[in-house]
Amino acid sequence: MPTAPTVEEPPPRFGPPYWYGWQVNVVDAASLPILVTTSDERPLQTWVWLGVYALGGPVVHAAHGRGWRALGSFGMRVAGTAAGVMAFAIIRCHDYRDPDTDEEIATCGDAATGLLLMMYGAAVVDSLIDADDRPRLPDPAPAVSLTLAPLRGGFALGAIGRF
Repeated sequence: MPTAPTVEEPPPRFGPPYWYGWQVNVVDAASLPILVTTSDERPLQTWVWLGVYALGGPVVHAAHGRGWRALGSFGMRVAGTAAGVMAFAIIRCHDYRDPDTDEEIATCGDAATGLLLMMYGAAVVDSLIDADDRPRLPDPAPAVSLTLAPLRGGFALGAIGRF
């Protein structure tokens, strides 16, 4: 009785998972010294910080070939910044006077802290959720396998192909 040709198990299509969020975190951490050293006399530095913050994580995702994740990362950073601006507006950056002591109480620091927590909170979420990957392995080369099986009155020819 002829034997059927055996079918090979297909090779895996994806490699082992890995996390590259540390690279996103390094870029975000690198933007903090730029922010801390920014002042009113250096407005260009503020724009550099904002560019590194807004585009750093998406560039890392894009470098890993994850275009949609890069777009999502940018969207999360914009949403985090919008939430931070809303928190800044709610806290209102004004100087207040304590009604009992007539002492000035500035809330600008609280408002800025709320803004930064929202912004960098989005960046941390980006690195934790979006920065995992299972790279697609290259497809195997096409192959054809022929099998010749003896029969009572002759032979049987079988072919298996992978394309």
